[in-house]
Formats: sequence, structure tokens, C-alpha cells
Amino acid sequence: MAAIDLNTFKEKLEKDSKSFLSFDPYPCIVLDNFLNKEYLEGIGDELRALVNKKKDSIFNPFIHLNARVWGTIRREGFSPRMNEIVDTFQSPDFLDYLGDLTQIKGLIADTELITGGYVVHKQKGFVNLHVDHRTHPQEKKWSRKVLLLYYLNDDYEDSYNGQLELWDKEAKKMHNKIAPLYNRCVIQTIDDGYIHGLPETINFPEGDCRKALVLWFYVEEENELPLKVTKYYSRPVDPILKKMIIHSENILLHIHYVVKRIFGMDDGLYIKIQKFFRK
Repeated sequence: MAAIDLNTFKEKLEKDSKSFLSFDPYPCIVLDNFLNKEYLEGIGDELRALVNKKKDSIFNPFIHLNARVWGTIRREGFSPRMNEIVDTFQSPDFLDYLGDLTQIKGLIADTELITGGYVVHKQKGFVNLHVDHRTHPQEKKWSRKVLLLYYLNDDYEDSYNGQLELWDKEAKKMHNKIAPLYNRCVIQTIDDGYIHGLPETINFPEGDCRKALVLWFYVEEENELPLKVTKYYSRPVDPILKKMIIHSENILLHIHYVVKRIFGMDDGLYIKIQKFFRK
């Protein structure tokens, strides 16, 4: 069984493209029932089993001042279906569809998943408001243009939090909140001032978590690009101390990305260092 019937979405492509471009506060679209329902049967349990694995879990901690998230490294430990879902979103046909939807031509998939992959947020997980880094850590001519979020939360309730928040360019006002519903695909462009995040603490039940696939798509430019790193923002309601903590880490993150670019490293090395010091 094919994971997706693209013809269904191509039939309403013109309408969806207009909706995408006019979304508030920046280009974005929410597409429900995206992959074939029968194809996904049992995927929630499959991911929960991998997350809760006592030893050698494929979900590694990425925990710092502005985020508490667990994610995969490249495609290490993926089940066949996890790989097939990624391949579906990175296929030539899907890239053509994505280019037509966003009006961004020449999109490139990061097939090795040096960036992106499956991510989960356990209890007390979060990601503060931010603008994603705009360049690839290794491909120095690749400009990041599109973010795709695909949700696999088969038992989601609003009380669990985890809604994607979209804010204005000054991080003064939230314009949209998107629930991470099962089989929902969110596609948005990446640009300066396109601020989003999961600032509310995740409250999924013990043993469960917020489950998503995160993929970025790029365009190759003519010349090498200057480094543009992730930048975090505080909300008006955040206390003074939290605001100071949020903004202080931006300097450390810049150093982190500079090192990654200079030495051509990916996050796998950082995970190995973390595991060494946890022994």
C-alpha cells in the first residue's frame, strides 16, 4: 500500500497554494489526513516502544536552556516504516508537489537526515520561541527554505499541550496555534522573523510523548552562504530571569554552529560526548 495518494492533494493544489501564501502571520498550511490511514495502523505504538526502550534507544536527548527534546540521529535504528515515511516526503514527486505548493522551485531534501528526523517531547518537554537556522551545517551553499512537521499523536488531547505557536516578527503577539493532531502535516516557510515554538511545558501522560517527524528542505544558491543560526525569543509574559536565560544562550548557540560548520560535524558527535560523560 502506498503511503500517500498525492493526486488527492494535487487536485486542490491551486487553492491550497493560495491559502499557504496568505496564512497569518507567514506562509503556512495545515493538511489533515495526509498519509493513508491504513498504512499508519499501529505507528503510535511502534514509536512509543522505541521511545521507552530501556537500553540503546534511538531517541537521544537534546537538552539545553531553550529546549528539552529527544530526537534521532540520521536514520540510525529506524524501522522499515519510519524509513518509508521519510522517503515518501523526500521523493521526487513530493518535492515537485512541495515546490508547487510553496512556489519555491528547486527544493532539495536532506536525504541523510543530517538535519531533521523523528523528535519526541516527553513530560516537561518544550522548545522556546525561535527562528530556525537558515543554513545547512555541511552543505555551505544550501539555504533552508521549508519546514515540514508531520504529527503521529494517535491519542492527543489539548490538555497535553504541545501546540505549535506562530508569533509575529517581534515575538510580541501569537497569531496562530496549531494542535499536533494525528496524521496532520504542517508546512511553513523559513525566513527571518518567522517565529514559532512550543513554549508551554508538555504534559503527555507517563509513558507517552508528543511524536513528530521534522524535515527541512533547501535550495542550492550560487555562492557559499554566511552562517545563520537558530535564534531564540522570550514572550512578553515571561519573567525577567527567564528572558535573560533565553537570550543568553543565543551567543552559545552561535559558537556551537560555527564549530559544526568548521569541522563538518553533525549532532552524532555531541550525543557520543554526552553518553561518555553520563557513564
